[in-house]
Amino acid sequence: MRSVKRVLIVFLCLLLTGTSGVFAQTNARAMGMGLAYTAVARGVYAPAWNPANLGLPDNPKSSFCFFSISAGLGNNAFTKQLYDKFFVEGADENNKIYWSSSDVNSLLSYIPDKGFLGYALTNVQLLSFSVGRFAFSIRAFGSMFSRLNKEYFEIPLIGNKMNTIYNMNKTKAAGMGIGIVSFSYGHPVNVDFAKAFSVGASFKMLYGLGYANTDKASAIFETAPYGFNVHGAYEATVAAGGLGWGFDIGTAMKLNDKWDFSLSMSNALSNISWQDPKKEVGYFKGDSLYVISFDDSEEIGIEDSSWSIDKDKFSRGVPSVIRFGAAYREDGFLISADYIQAFTESAFYSTSPRFLLGTEWSGIGFLPLRMGVGVGGRLGTTLSFGFGLHLGSFKFDVGIMNRGFLNPNTSKGFNVAVDMSIIPSIKKNVMVSDFR
Repeated sequence: MRSVKRVLIVFLCLLLTGTSGVFAQTNARAMGMGLAYTAVARGVYAPAWNPANLGLPDNPKSSFCFFSISAGLGNNAFTKQLYDKFFVEGADENNKIYWSSSDVNSLLSYIPDKGFLGYALTNVQLLSFSVGRFAFSIRAFGSMFSRLNKEYFEIPLIGNKMNTIYNMNKTKAAGMGIGIVSFSYGHPVNVDFAKAFSVGASFKMLYGLGYANTDKASAIFETAPYGFNVHGAYEATVAAGGLGWGFDIGTAMKLNDKWDFSLSMSNALSNISWQDPKKEVGYFKGDSLYVISFDDSEEIGIEDSSWSIDKDKFSRGVPSVIRFGAAYREDGFLISADYIQAFTESAFYSTSPRFLLGTEWSGIGFLPLRMGVGVGGRLGTTLSFGFGLHLGSFKFDVGIMNRGFLNPNTSKGFNVAVDMSIIPSIKKNVMVSDFR
């Protein structure tokens, strides 16, 4: 039997490394539709998804966003149901919980072999507007993720095996916060193969709020018959404050009255010059020598050190992301699908592709209802719900995303978004010539 109290502190410390930081672009309507929004975004919300959507004929002549706020956090292993099972249920009269070896093995089985992953995200958009084909937006967003080797949980819970080398080299953490002021434009282009076609671009002024990245992190631990050896090292770059620029580009198309398609590349070009960066460097190493004597004494020596190194100013681009979306409209129903692909592992995105499917039903005019699902990427499987309160041009929307399915107790993460905006209604049948 093993007391939980001793290992709980270690567990919580590891867990909390993934729950701080700052959500790539989204809004409440998008979140309610599972973030399958690239072909749907219009007006003040179009630049975050595809500026070319501003050039489509069903783009509103004007729109204004008072605020759009979203946030979320999660992990790839633990749920509330597991927390209740291992940390709440089964307490004795002294309110203590003891785990059997089978309990420990069961808990560890929920952590993937690739390691424990935690993330946190947030996004804020304020006082942004669109007029015709132009849009101006002010946003701040960011994200943080951390990955820990499974061995960091195994060793405290089940101990270390003799003559086994534990190589903990999968540890990784990254975080970035960015403020954005963007100017976007979409322009219609006459084509023969579609009812409407447009191209668009955004120029963005980027303000670096904070940057952190582990350039190197490793640890090796070995237990021998007469002692142990341990050594590790890390290098991390941190910076606060920076200035830069970026470009987004895209194309969009209305094939007919029912089908829309949209393709964009966010941060096709970008660069942030970070100010006053520092490299944080540290190491630890040690061993023990067991001396056979009457008092069974043990001599242990562990050395550790850390220091900061001033770095020259450095520049980093914001990772490029491709989005391809399609949307279909029929009798009050909207169905949309997205494919998202990033090319660089970062605080904001995983290089694993993500597939999204969403729907909106507007049968109750003032109360649109939404839901969506997503698979892949860093978030894995997600299920979303949302609704809006639309009173004429006034729009108030709420979206919720659950990292899991219907039961909140089995969720591994939770995201929420709230918007308030003014978006005039668009007449149903429009042509490119109506918007010139």
